[in-house]
Amino acid sequence: MKSRTPTSAATITNIAGAERAAAARLLEACLKPPNRSIDRLLSEAQATPALRAMVFGVLRSYFRVSNVVDQRLRRPLSEKNLVIRYLLLTGAYQLLFGGVSPHAAVNETVAACERLNRPGLKGLVNAILRDIDRNRIAILEEAERSFELPGWLFSEVQSGWRNRATAIARSFQEQPKMCLRVNTSKVNADVYRVQLQEKGFAFSDGWLKETLFLDTPIRQEDLPGFSSGLVSVQDAGAQFAASILDVNDTHRVLDACAAPGGKLFHLLERSTPSRMVAVEWSASRAEHLSREGLRLGHANRFTLEVADARHESWWDQEAFDRILLDAPCTGVGTIRRRPDIRLHRSPRDVDLSSALQLDLLKSLWMKLAPGGQLLYVTCSILPAENDRIIEAFLHGHPDAHRIDIHLPTGIATSHGWQLLPDDPLTDGFFYSLLQRV
Repeated sequence: MKSRTPTSAATITNIAGAERAAAARLLEACLKPPNRSIDRLLSEAQATPALRAMVFGVLRSYFRVSNVVDQRLRRPLSEKNLVIRYLLLTGAYQLLFGGVSPHAAVNETVAACERLNRPGLKGLVNAILRDIDRNRIAILEEAERSFELPGWLFSEVQSGWRNRATAIARSFQEQPKMCLRVNTSKVNADVYRVQLQEKGFAFSDGWLKETLFLDTPIRQEDLPGFSSGLVSVQDAGAQFAASILDVNDTHRVLDACAAPGGKLFHLLERSTPSRMVAVEWSASRAEHLSREGLRLGHANRFTLEVADARHESWWDQEAFDRILLDAPCTGVGTIRRRPDIRLHRSPRDVDLSSALQLDLLKSLWMKLAPGGQLLYVTCSILPAENDRIIEAFLHGHPDAHRIDIHLPTGIATSHGWQLLPDDPLTDGFFYSLLQRV
């Protein structure tokens, strides 16, 4: 039987015990409270491509490999030895989905017990992995029926998208393409294509002139011209924001939740507004945004305010012609890129995000000039964070008029446009464009 692999990346080859131990530690840090972001953990660890592939592979197949491992543990491991459970998940992932020989998957994982200072548990790890290997075919047949989502989230997807729910859930198990945004304020997009070709990178074009998809993902630092700001990594779905929000050189523009800055800088690469203000409440995220501005050559083209966009302490009382509200959300539309989200989120997070989103909309609306436009964006596919927010807002604001959006992928909804991740070229994004009349 041909199994469905949870990643489309190149087959993972034998990873030494040291990297398997590192994977176990990273998974433990990600999945134990306070549930740190795997992207940040991998960045801090300066993870190799092989280590990243291992960790993301486990997270994309987490429910399947967890079930397989936990069924074979006679009793739960102690808190002190919980790292061995995460080591077992790495071994199980490689046996079932990683394209690694059973001999390597078992022996190197067992060897990693030494690296984790748990030599006494080598026998347990060996026995469990060998049993998984013996029952591999039956396990894979069962795995075909798994959607790799917690029950509450799959119910939300089913409720919102019905006949597409299965395809969406399956798409979350795949590795997305690496998508680039050429900085057209520094280099012509066609010139940059030539630079990629000269370096031997295979790619395909996106919907926008500045959008490119790499055939094989690499470290962003290895992209031609990355350090000099010629290119950024940004999902194709996120790049539509700058084309929807029409900005000209007379406009005062506000990016109300600006970090990490992709949409802000894309706007600046496509337009020259008379004033651009970026507001970000997190000091650490604002610092990252400033560094990106320097790299891309936009440092002097916007004013950065570290503040809560709902408040007025940062505002000069002059209304904005355009407002971009990339609202804080659960991020469930980006599970392909951030598979830990499905393990970190809960129904309460949806409620908290929804309340914040509506609060932001209401407070920012008063900062928008008559005739001005506000673009509401989330990286969620949940109607509770999207259509229902806009519906509630419109109900209380008769001076708000929704402008139709049409994009080359996705579908129209009651109050906007939804990109869905069952299109392999985009994450799940929601857009709604409102005009103040």
